[in-house]
Amino acid sequence: MNNITKFIKSSLLAVLLITAASCEKELDVAPMLTFDGTANMTIAELLTYHDIGSVDSFDSIPAGTIITGTIVSSDEHGNCYKYITVQDATAGIQIKFENTSSYPKYKIGQKVYVKCDGLVIGDYRKNPQLGWWANGAMAGISTAKESLYIFRDGEAGPEPAPIVITSKNEIDPAIHCNRLVRLDNCHFEDAGIATYASENSSESRNIVMGDGTIIILRTSNYADFALTTLPEGVGSIYGILTAYTSSYQLTIRSLGDVRFLGPVYSVDFSQDLLQNGWTNQVINGAAWSYGSFQGTNFMKVEATDSDNDSWLISPAINLTSYSNVTLSFDHQANVANTSNLKLYYSTTYTGGEINSAEWTEIAIPNYPISSASTDILLDNSIIANPNLRFAYRYAAEEGNWYIQRIDFRAIVAQ
Repeated sequence: MNNITKFIKSSLLAVLLITAASCEKELDVAPMLTFDGTANMTIAELLTYHDIGSVDSFDSIPAGTIITGTIVSSDEHGNCYKYITVQDATAGIQIKFENTSSYPKYKIGQKVYVKCDGLVIGDYRKNPQLGWWANGAMAGISTAKESLYIFRDGEAGPEPAPIVITSKNEIDPAIHCNRLVRLDNCHFEDAGIATYASENSSESRNIVMGDGTIIILRTSNYADFALTTLPEGVGSIYGILTAYTSSYQLTIRSLGDVRFLGPVYSVDFSQDLLQNGWTNQVINGAAWSYGSFQGTNFMKVEATDSDNDSWLISPAINLTSYSNVTLSFDHQANVANTSNLKLYYSTTYTGGEINSAEWTEIAIPNYPISSASTDILLDNSIIANPNLRFAYRYAAEEGNWYIQRIDFRAIVAQ
């Protein structure tokens, strides 16, 4: 073989190797998931084809029906087993299948289309479901057949905004069931005592709403947080709301769905704050002092001067390891002009004269004539400095102001 022939063969081999490598790189890029079709029925319309009875039942679906929606459930943490919950702008429905580890494929925020030919619409204890009917009950779509019915479209995006619920009495099953909701101003009845579930059984725990009504939290013993103790505090719980006979149940996807405000710094009013790191700066008039009445302790200023100006200043409070901190306090006042009751913060004050540092006023959202509980969400830029101090300023004429409780609260991770 002469040198020219060897060169030609070497060149051809190099071209083939480059081409093969290029093809392999192209194959490594996953194609964008798309569905070649359109939905022709909303989920709310689909639900009208099933009459929920006193026992589990099912109904057929018109031929050619296609629905679409966004996934709001996940079995990543073991608490949404063998189903996905899909919702659109009108309603939601649970889709049953036999897939025991679906979260890598069906992510929260993923848009899907569902071809309903071959499926039925039914219910389990009055909770609507889409799937097969077998042996007198709703059954899950087999993993082998799953790709014939459920089609992903595009990449997973953000989850839909939850529907806010503040009372069990607000729930409308046609609107809220099988959808992502947020229960506000609620707490666990057995907080700090019970766990989400037991080692060998699923459990129901009571969520107490702000008005005293109860919504049940249902947790599987297979959830990876099953043996975690229910947290104390008050806040919001996200999850999927479902019907169960005559009651409603909430299923959380992970511990991140429980977002309670827990205390991160509390002022102990069992003793005089002025003996516990707080200071009093009197520009004019009456000073702040410690008092107690019928078992309630407080810091007070009772002014008789026409030009009172007194400051109650906190020690440095380090909140830098938190975010979304809320300053919460109880107070009552009897003054002619409540706009002269002021709250400030400073990151430059280290003691001494008030005017030795820069102070920024924080608006108090509700001024009490008699009493009030006030919650102020602090901007994260405020709590970024470890030398953070707060001051209550009474700059009014005759009257009084009582501070009875001060807490700083943040969403506390479990």
